[in-house]
Amino acid sequence: MKVAVTWEMCGYIDIEADNMEEAMKKFHSESGHIKLPEDGIYVDGSFRLTSDDVEEMEVMADFSAKPVHDIFSMETKTMANFLNNRERNSKVNQIFKQIQDVVRTSLEEEVWIPINRNRQIRVEIIPLTDGRTEVASTLYTAEGKEIITAVCEHYLPETIKENIQSLLAYAEQESPAIWAEIYARNILYYLPEMKTNPYECNALEWTKRKLFLLVTYDKAEEAGEEDVLTFELRTDADVLLIDHLPVRELAEEKIATMLASMRDNWRNTK
Repeated sequence: MKVAVTWEMCGYIDIEADNMEEAMKKFHSESGHIKLPEDGIYVDGSFRLTSDDVEEMEVMADFSAKPVHDIFSMETKTMANFLNNRERNSKVNQIFKQIQDVVRTSLEEEVWIPINRNRQIRVEIIPLTDGRTEVASTLYTAEGKEIITAVCEHYLPETIKENIQSLLAYAEQESPAIWAEIYARNILYYLPEMKTNPYECNALEWTKRKLFLLVTYDKAEEAGEEDVLTFELRTDADVLLIDHLPVRELAEEKIATMLASMRDNWRNTK
């Protein structure tokens, strides 16, 4: 019988910073891109069963036939994802219940939910002039700095939960894939308005360089005036990277792939 186990390692990494406080903040904001130490050592007493739940352990045992590098690849549903999602789903349901309470009592309130020491979520219920009601869920730092917002209409409970789940995942690890997933849903939500108003995507690490990603509903001359979404990574003055996606091919996955690619490529502009 294959039994899933977990243990901890510790070690040191190098972070360019002027002091420890700055280094710690930099770690929290960039941990998703930092390589694990190659000379880590085992933390005594950390060896344990990955879960005390029999059903969970049975599910994880199903992954034992896969190579370890496949189990923990981002493309595969993994033991780690399984456990993280379980805890996250519990938090999602708690937050969703708070949203329901707000919707029942008033359509002009907001809810602040602490996630951990460094992150919190604000959920706003926003009545729109066309009669719709928008739910805007925004991830903030503990100091109140906005990180990313996920939006949808209030009558779509599964999408609200999906948005909250993505924000919780992003609070744990600010990966380009999760960032792209959130903004892809936002773009599809705002698509009807984008014919007149371009949509702007931001990332926290772009702030110092005043970078942003502008998405415009456009027509591409080289594609025979076909309707496209134009993706521009830019500053206020200059376009640094540009790409297009035909509107007829729009799907959340394709938009997310485009956004993730643009975000990854911004490092080449440093």
